[in-house]
Amino acid sequence: MKPKEVFIWGALTITVCVHLLSFLPFFHLRLTSVWPLTLVPIAALMSTFGIVFQLLRREYPARFERLPRGIRVGSWVSFTYSFMALLVGLHTTGTPEVRASAFVLTEHGRVVRTLTEAEYWKLARGEVALLFGLLIAFVFGAIVNNALANQTDVD
Repeated sequence: MKPKEVFIWGALTITVCVHLLSFLPFFHLRLTSVWPLTLVPIAALMSTFGIVFQLLRREYPARFERLPRGIRVGSWVSFTYSFMALLVGLHTTGTPEVRASAFVLTEHGRVVRTLTEAEYWKLARGEVALLFGLLIAFVFGAIVNNALANQTDVD
C-alpha cells in the first residue's frame, strides 16, 4: 500500500470508529471535543481532488464502472447513508449546551428549554454521529478518487 492509501484507509477507520462510539450511551462525546478529528477525512478527500479535475469530463463514469465492486458498492452505501443522516440532521432542532451549570437546548443562541443530563448527552452524541456519518462519504470519495487515479489504462 502507498502512504496515501494508508492515510485514506486510516481516515476511514477513525471516522467510522468515532461514528460508532457516538451511539454508545456511556460514552460522553461532544462536538467540541472531537472537532479536530473532522480534519482527517477532509484532508483525505482534499488529497485526491487533483484526479477529480482531470477526470470530470467523459472519463469519470466509464472509469467508475471499472472499479472493484466493493469500492463501488461501498461508495453508494456511504453516500446514501450520509444523505439519510443529513435529512435526520435537518429535522432536528437546537444545539445542546451547558450554560451556568445547566444543560439547555439552544437555537440560534436563544435558550429553547432546559435538558436533563441524559437528554444533553444523547443530543450531544447525536451531533457527533451526524457529523461523522456525513464525513464517511468524504472518505469514500477519497477512496474512489484514489482508485480512479491508480487505474493505468487510458481509453
